[in-house]
Amino acid sequence: AVLRLGALGPDDTEARLLLEERARVDPEPAVRSAAVRALGSYSTPAIASLRDRLSDPEVVVRLAAIEALVRADRAGARNTIAAMLATPPAVESIEAARILATAVGGLDETPSDADRTSALAYLRQALGAAEPALRAQAAIALVGVPGRDDLEAPLTSALERETDATAVLSMARALLRRSSSAAGALERLRSLTESDPGRMGLEAAIVLAESGDAAGIDVLRRHAAGSDPELRRSAVRALARDAMRPFEVRAALVDPDLRVRVAAAGGIVAAYAAP
Repeated sequence: AVLRLGALGPDDTEARLLLEERARVDPEPAVRSAAVRALGSYSTPAIASLRDRLSDPEVVVRLAAIEALVRADRAGARNTIAAMLATPPAVESIEAARILATAVGGLDETPSDADRTSALAYLRQALGAAEPALRAQAAIALVGVPGRDDLEAPLTSALERETDATAVLSMARALLRRSSSAAGALERLRSLTESDPGRMGLEAAIVLAESGDAAGIDVLRRHAAGSDPELRRSAVRALARDAMRPFEVRAALVDPDLRVRVAAAGGIVAAYAAP
């Protein structure tokens, strides 16, 4: 309902006031964040309320407030989110740096040299944040900065230092999006498949297989024949995604687990139906 109210902006004062109230007092974070996103349609009159939501206790609402501020007032939003770079790394401040560095999310003008320089410095700093999730978020944000070949070295260095398996996976996947032959990323993923026989090792193998890496494909084959039905299902689905290997999952069509059989059948049909 609050998202629909966003379509009434920017001139419906009654709807805006209702949205501001929901954004502030609704007990459900999902409703508050939806109300905040809707307020992005209400231009300058909604700015004060949106700035207030940057201090909401839930990160999903704070992220929605950044996005909505950019939509409501591009020039004003730039100053507001730039000020967030003076705070320690957090989910919302890293997102603010990403917007400043890439001019995305509504800031469609080219970012100034000063904005981009400060944003990139902030993201590099966040590569050393205490929380693995923040380090991974910063790496992904840096990967998305266009036209900067000098970023691969600090990203590779951060990946080499990383000890958290989830962050390793996110960073390596991001690096491979930037350069499909990033040797450091492939190396760490292969190492993860060897050190973790469970879910994280399988996820690393899936990323490797998507890059055509033979070691990753071998790990998928091993999981597809393993004893854990959840891992078998994921491995079968990943193998079947490769249009050259749907035949490898035919044995899974008679797997004792229904979900594995469905994953195999769906993968084979999708592979042969592909143009």
